[in-house]
Parts: sequence; C-alpha cells; structure tokens
Amino acid sequence: MAQNAWRNKVLILLLLVVSCSKIVPDNVESTLPADTGPKSTVLSVSSGSALKYRIAPVDNSSWMDSSKLLQVHDEIDRMAAGQINMVIVGSYKFMPMYFVDYSDSPYSEAAMMSKSHIESQKSTLLANIEYAHKKGIKVLSGSYSHFCPYKFWTSHQADLNPDGIFSDSWLLSVHQEDIFQNALSGSEEGVVPHQQWNNPCFKDFWVWSTKAMLDELPTLDGFLNCYAESAWTYDLNKLKAGASEGSSRDMDATNRDFVDYMNTVYSILKEKKGADSNFEIGIRDWYMDMNLLSQTEIPANKIIISVKYGGYDQPVAACPKWGLDLQAKGFNVIFDMLVYDAEFPHPIYWYDADFVQKIFDELRKSGVAGFAYQDYRSKSKNDEANPIRILTQKTVAAAVLGKTFSRNDALDYLNGIYGNGDEPILRMLEAVTSALSDEVKLTPSWFWKGDGLTVGGLAFNRLWKFADNNADEGGRMEFIRQEVVGIPEYCEAVIKDVKTPGYLDASLRAWKQAGKRTPYEAIENMEAQADAAMEAMMEARARNTRGDKFGELFASAVVHKQLVLRDVACMKGTIDFVLSGGTIDGSSESVTSDRSKMTDTGIHKEAEAVAYFTEHVYRDLILRQLCAMFTPRRPSLDDPKGYSYISKPAKALGYTFTVPTLDNAELESLIKLIKDAE
Repeated sequence: MAQNAWRNKVLILLLLVVSCSKIVPDNVESTLPADTGPKSTVLSVSSGSALKYRIAPVDNSSWMDSSKLLQVHDEIDRMAAGQINMVIVGSYKFMPMYFVDYSDSPYSEAAMMSKSHIESQKSTLLANIEYAHKKGIKVLSGSYSHFCPYKFWTSHQADLNPDGIFSDSWLLSVHQEDIFQNALSGSEEGVVPHQQWNNPCFKDFWVWSTKAMLDELPTLDGFLNCYAESAWTYDLNKLKAGASEGSSRDMDATNRDFVDYMNTVYSILKEKKGADSNFEIGIRDWYMDMNLLSQTEIPANKIIISVKYGGYDQPVAACPKWGLDLQAKGFNVIFDMLVYDAEFPHPIYWYDADFVQKIFDELRKSGVAGFAYQDYRSKSKNDEANPIRILTQKTVAAAVLGKTFSRNDALDYLNGIYGNGDEPILRMLEAVTSALSDEVKLTPSWFWKGDGLTVGGLAFNRLWKFADNNADEGGRMEFIRQEVVGIPEYCEAVIKDVKTPGYLDASLRAWKQAGKRTPYEAIENMEAQADAAMEAMMEARARNTRGDKFGELFASAVVHKQLVLRDVACMKGTIDFVLSGGTIDGSSESVTSDRSKMTDTGIHKEAEAVAYFTEHVYRDLILRQLCAMFTPRRPSLDDPKGYSYISKPAKALGYTFTVPTLDNAELESLIKLIKDAE
C-alpha cells in the first residue's frame, strides 16, 4: 500500500509540472471505448454534433482522492472518446473548505480540515483538471447554496443565528436535517444549511472563500451551481413568532437574493478569470424561476441553465416545455439526464438502443445548447464496470456523435459477456423500457419546474399522481402524456356517457384517429411487456447463461413484474374510484375519507376499486421483500406510512381498508425462482 501511495504521489507531481495543453477542438476524430467482452464493438466516428455543451457530472470525492488518480484518468479517457467536452465536479456543499487553508487566513475559526489533507485534495484535483484539459475537456465545479462550515457557524452565532432562531432543534426538524446531523457528529466535512444570503457575515465569508478557492484552483474553468433547497430567504420575524419553515419563506426576498447571488458569482469569475476570458457560468433549474436571470448583469448568451430532461427520473424521450421557453429567450439551455441510473426505475435494469437514440434526436430537434449526462457517476458503490451501465454509455456516446449504436451492436457487446444469452437479455431490457415508459405517461404529476418526475418506478403510488399538475398551464405536461390519454380525461368521458349515451364511443373514435391510446391500452402493454421480460429471462436461464450481474438482471425482471402488478392495480383502482365519484387534483392528496363528499356519477365500482387497492398493497409488500433480498443497488423503499393514501379513498368508498396478509408460499416461490438463476 505504501508503494502505491508513493506511486500516486509521483504521478501527481509529474502531472503538475507538465504545461497545460490547448483544449482539443470539437471536430477531432474519436472512437467509442471497447469494454469487457471479446466481441465489444469499437466504432470510429467523427463528432459532427450540433450540441455545443456535452457535459458529464462527476463525483467530487473521487476527483480529490489521490488513490483514485488512475481510475479518474480512465474515466476521462472514456468521456473524451465519447466526445464529452466538459465535466462538472461535484456536488459540493461548501467547496472552498476542501481547498482553502483557513488556519492561515482572516477566517481561521472556519478551519475544518488539516493543511496536509487540503493540500492533497488540491494537488489531486489540479492534476485531474490538467489531464482533462489535455483530453479537450473543460472542468467546472458544482455547488449547492447555502451552507457554511460548522465551525464558522458556531463561531458567529450572534451574527448568523440572531436570537437563536435557527436552533439545533429547528435545523433537525426541517429539510436537509441529515446534513446538519452529520455536522453535529463532528465530521470534518460538516456544514450547516439554511444560511441567509442577505446576512453580511455569511455573504462576506462566502465571497472571500470563493475568491481564495479560485486562487488555489486557477485552472478551474467556471461554475455550474445550484441555488436550491436551503437557499430560501426567511422572514425572521415570522420565524421568531414560531411560524412554520414553509410559511416563513419570503419569496420576494429570495428572488432578489438569487439575482444578487448570480451577479456576485459573475463578478468573482470576471475578477479572477478575466472579463474577456472564456469562463463558464451556469445554474441548475431547481426551485428558482430562471426567468429572473434576465434581471442579472450576465448576458443571456453567457448563462448555461441546466434543466432536468424528461428522462432524468424516468424513461421519457421528450423535452420539457419550460426548458424550450428559456432557450427561446437566448439562454444556453442544457438538458440534464440520467439514463442507466434514472432515479425512479433504479435499480430495475432497462435499456433500448432506439429509445436512447430518440432522446438525442429530440435534443437536436429542440435546438438546445447541449446536455449533462449523469451516468459517469453512480448511486451505487462498485458499479463502474456494470455491463448495462457500460452498454448505455456506449450507446449514448454514439448518439452524441450523431451516430447509431444499433441493436446488433448491443448484441455484439452483450455476447462478449453472456454468450448466447445475449438476445433474450436484450429483449428483457427492451420490454422493461417499454413498460416503464408507458407507466410514466399515465403518471405525470408532479414534474415541478426542473426538479424531475417524483412518480413511478419503485416509489409508492399516490392517486393524485395520475392527474396533471394543478399548475399545468399551456399544456406543460403534454410532453409526458404524449400519445396516452390521461386517467382523468378517460374517466370524464365514461361519466359523461351515462347522461349522454354515445359520448364514450365518440371519444374513443376521436382518440384513435389522433393516434392516442386509452389508459387501459397502456396498462395492457405494461402487463404484456412485464410477461415478455420474464419469458426472456427464463429463456436466458435455460441457455445456462452466466456472466457479470446475470443474477441481478434475472432478479430485476422478477422485481419489475411485481412492480407492474402493483402499479396497474393502483391505476385500475383509481379509475374505478373516480368513476364512482372520487376526485384527484394532481397537486396533493385530495382524497377525502368522507363518503358524503363523493359525487353521484351513476356508476358504482366501489367494490372493484377497493379490491384493486388491496391488490396494490399486497404486491407492494412482496416488492419490498424482493428488493431487500435481491436488489443491492436499492434494497429499501420509501415508507408508505401505513398506506393511508389507500385507506382514505377506501373509506370514502364505504369500506374499511385492512392491510392484506402476505402469502408466504407465493413469496417463497419467487425467492426460489431468483436463487435458482444465480
């Protein structure tokens, strides 16, 4: 180990003394990387891309770790081969604390890390920036706002915490309480959220620290930060009076401070990088109204706005309207996406070469400035060489270059790992993609600003998720619905048909003529694709398939089948609930437990609805058990808190809901099925 440490230090020193190379132009020739498997396809391609910003966010802890220097350089090589021309290192909660030695500064009380640790992190990041520049890749950092080092917080209570408003108990009771809990534990990375930008003590410290950090990291090319979650400006008088965190937010002041924050960042970059230099300044489209950027001193064409693409949290091949609106105003809009590691299917495996190609076709058609592709970092440990992750990276790399990574290319790659199990495994991945993409079309709420879809996948269902957002103005959610008729629209037609016979038939004809599918048609596809995925993996097992992650792939198909059974039961139950007089509003759980408030539609499907809701909960119980045992990438799911979102509509329907008893025989048969494939 000592020998490896010495070797890494030598590598860092060698990289630091080499002069920085000129960024490689966008039109360089490149190749897709060959990965595990003797039949991996290597494609020689030219960029030819209209996407100016081709960004990959990367893990900051790896990029600062001297023991991972070679791993990071291999990652840079793969990104460069895929024509990535920019990375965002992050996300940091308070970036300067990792690179500024506060012990020898006007803010010595803020020192959290040792001088040697800071020096190691700084030299390693500089070495990685140097190597990335040689490969034609700019390096930005990404940080959240607003946090400060715990020791600075405790040293300035009179200024930062007047009258103890932001008490420990308050910080432990509001959003990001886990971050504050980590600070209390004594972590050298401990930070305190909810700092106030309009507080001179905090702002002066932040500005000094950011400038000092740029002095230590002169080759950093800029920032793409996030003004989110803990960045609200509060009405302190309301907090003093005991008002809740949410009701104490002063949004006018928050908007004003956001504009000032962006102006401050721009001023610092001009001072430290030179007003005429090609530095980058960006912001993620979370929480704040990005139209406020028009009020800043920053030229619109200088700002990069990172908007969550439809497919960030789900398999969606369409661009959100609000991102395109910002693009029309002259901003550089990039769409931020996860594909392989998309949040809500995670850890279910899905992949389809045509689907990935469609995503990038949509990007180019939209005219946006680029994308941020997140899959060069993973939520899971030791997942870097996962075959499906590499397959997705290869497919994305080809699409970025305007090339096609075909189904045959995917089979060639999979054959090198799974032999003659390649084709059924690919069929499974494609079937799951089809099912998941239909699920989200039926579940549009709530795609809030750019914060992604909080629905579908392994998150438990809520009835309101099947309705369009209440704030949906001008067809915001059409990019999610696409060709599928929403559950509320379908139910409305069925209910109207009671008083106006023939209304439903006319609606069905109109939908068919417009190329639209009903909710039941989408549900039928989900069910059929879940069965197809299972059949494919049974065929792969019969071929005695082995290879990296095969057991997880098989388990994923089983888990996905239970997911579909669970979610279609909730969808069918919701349809019958609405037909029986219930309401869903798309913004929050509006279902009442008061039966007297149900509308008399003339349709009575109360018993059917409750039966479907019971089946939904039953499948959820099985799903949780299987995830705990067989999905190491995500073994636990969010707590549904007693399934109150089911018991309330059940009560309104005239039933007392009881959580069903799990059939251990069925669960054991599924467990055996998975174990036999391992």
